[in-house]
Amino acid sequence: MNILINRLIIILSVVLLYLPLTSCNSGGGDSSSPSSPITTPQYDEVSQQEIEAMAESSMAHIDVQDGFTFETQRIVTVHLNFSSIQYDTQIAIYSSFDTSSDTPIHLIEQGTLNQSTHYRTLLSVPSSSNKLFISINQDLVSPSELAIATDNTAHFFFN
Repeated sequence: MNILINRLIIILSVVLLYLPLTSCNSGGGDSSSPSSPITTPQYDEVSQQEIEAMAESSMAHIDVQDGFTFETQRIVTVHLNFSSIQYDTQIAIYSSFDTSSDTPIHLIEQGTLNQSTHYRTLLSVPSSSNKLFISINQDLVSPSELAIATDNTAHFFFN
């Protein structure tokens, strides 16, 4: 009895799945006759040369400043040097400075120096930034300002 019910379910499933497939061709005519061609709406065709000419003329009046780039990020190499060996010195590098609170903001990287006189890193920095702010041992009151050179390097020496 159980086998009979399983077979009946399988047969019904096949019939129900096959039924929508056969009803797709219900055009009401001979299925062997060719179907009418599909028509697409007509658009004004513009040649590639016309598109390029329009783009060129629309860009003719744009004034691009020197040093402008479309990139939003750049890689900056940071070199921090210390006059003496540092033990468990915490370094935090920020990309901006909030003038209303007089504190650096937008932490990019933080690390710890242990028995070293230098810290070197590569950072992804917003292209609009021309300086970084360095905080040593969480001293946010007097961070060091670090200028980013045109070759995307930044060097600072701590006494």
